[in-house]
Amino acid sequence: MFPAQTAPFRTVDLRHGAWPTTSEFLQQVEHLLLAPLVADGPLTMLEVGCGVGALVGAMAAARPDSFFVGLDPDNELLDKGRTSFQRGTSNLAYVQASPVSTGFRDGHFDLAVCRPLTLPSHELQPVLAELTRVVRPGGTVALVSLDVNWSSLRPASRTFASLLQAARRAPPAARAVLHQGSDLPVLLAALGFEEIDVGVTPLTCPDLRPQDLAALLLTMFARVLPPPTLGSLGEALTAEVANIARFPGLAMLGLFVVTATMGCSPDAGGGR
Repeated sequence: MFPAQTAPFRTVDLRHGAWPTTSEFLQQVEHLLLAPLVADGPLTMLEVGCGVGALVGAMAAARPDSFFVGLDPDNELLDKGRTSFQRGTSNLAYVQASPVSTGFRDGHFDLAVCRPLTLPSHELQPVLAELTRVVRPGGTVALVSLDVNWSSLRPASRTFASLLQAARRAPPAARAVLHQGSDLPVLLAALGFEEIDVGVTPLTCPDLRPQDLAALLLTMFARVLPPPTLGSLGEALTAEVANIARFPGLAMLGLFVVTATMGCSPDAGGGR
């Protein structure tokens, strides 16, 4: 089971079959869950680690009265976003910068969105501190992350069991990547955020292709375990996920959306 503090659950009537890849499926669910945050009145929004900027691109097209900024350190990805989404658009900008040092002034944005899972574990707290600086008092930070329902992944082989145990013995900074969704509210509260809300959309087997889920789990483990430990992980994961896929109602992943309001006098850990 996912932790009790993740309730209430938000349900999305969407099926994976309409999307070529798991990544596109997750992006669509994410967009539906974040859309209400830009529904009320004009605002300025920053997306940190935007990649090609599909999310801010879609939101800019839907909300011409607001201004959207996609920030990423990879200019090649940003160029793809500029080509795909920015032409003919006056309320969208793509900026190359580090998520730890965005270059924007204090309190510049009403809303900031970030996906902690895309960050190296040592950058998570500095990035959150930077978001506390660039979001105005009373503004909102939204963090999107995945958590694995580890209790559902009962090992199908000794290899998988030993790898899972090794991951749980990893240093806290590395192990956090396996539980980011449920851990994020604690980090936000320590940075001075208030009115923290956690919503999770359980993703079940009909939503996710077994091979895509295995690839996603492999990516997560690769950030926690050293390469020599990962030798036969791919094979073990594929066998395990294929076994789990026989139970279509089981939620193996949760897509977390954590929203928090910036307090008027936050302790941003050096961000302000």
